[in-house]
Amino acid sequence: MAGARSALTLLSVVSLAGFAGVPVSTGPVPEGPNPTVSVEKASQPPVPIIRTKSKKLIAPPFGDAIMRYTLTGADSYDPDGYIVRHHWSTSCYPQPEAPGTEYSVDVAWGESCQVTLFVTDDSGAMSYTIVTYSF
Repeated sequence: MAGARSALTLLSVVSLAGFAGVPVSTGPVPEGPNPTVSVEKASQPPVPIIRTKSKKLIAPPFGDAIMRYTLTGADSYDPDGYIVRHHWSTSCYPQPEAPGTEYSVDVAWGESCQVTLFVTDDSGAMSYTIVTYSF
């Protein structure tokens, strides 16, 4: 009967770990009243943070005014490692995607623009956040 209980206990642990997305090592079920299962710790995803570093009004000689936002992702962090890559993209045309911790985006008068910051950590996990800027 002890063997059946061990298998049931292992099945419960494997089921819960699989539900949480945690990889579980496989192998024979240890005998005894308290079998142990080794579980690998999953990497936590990085946390992307966009902050507005500055904004500057640009008034061209012709056309509408533009607000230039300079953004930083330097406050982004990884709870169990470190950030290896910042990458920016935007819905504002024709501004290109760009790597780095800082990014500038120009928003025309009466328009809005979504800016996305992707961060990748040392284990390869990636997260992103989106902020909308309007002028």
